[in-house]
Amino acid sequence: MNFEIPEWLNDQLAEIRQYMEQKLIPIEKEIIFSDFFEVEPRLKGLREEVKKMGLWAPHIPAEIGGCGKSLLQLGLISEVLGQSPLGHYTFGCQAPDAGNIELLHKFGSAEQKEKWMQPLANGDIRSCFGMTEPDTAGSNPTLLES
Repeated sequence: MNFEIPEWLNDQLAEIRQYMEQKLIPIEKEIIFSDFFEVEPRLKGLREEVKKMGLWAPHIPAEIGGCGKSLLQLGLISEVLGQSPLGHYTFGCQAPDAGNIELLHKFGSAEQKEKWMQPLANGDIRSCFGMTEPDTAGSNPTLLES
């Protein structure tokens, strides 16, 4: 298996690193310790910048609004994005939205794709998931028994 990183991907990784170092890491504390709704317009602006860079939603195919990276490429990008708690959100590939988009893309009905998948892929809405357990806290995955 060839694990060489192509030059174009190295260039994109360098662009992402630079964006992280110049735009995201310097504002982490301000954003994290602020009310989300107060900083949401600023975060939305950063997400729009990422879209203009052509690096939005690396985990999803281009036909639904992402940049269609392979799993290996996504892993390398994710390694850089994970250096900031703002990275994955700003680039539109945060959990649980990432997984939910992929499930809807693969298995959703046309109506579900229109109502939920496309707005998720665009970054217009957020998603969630819920866990319940009869005898333990479902919010703590280490206690799952079912």
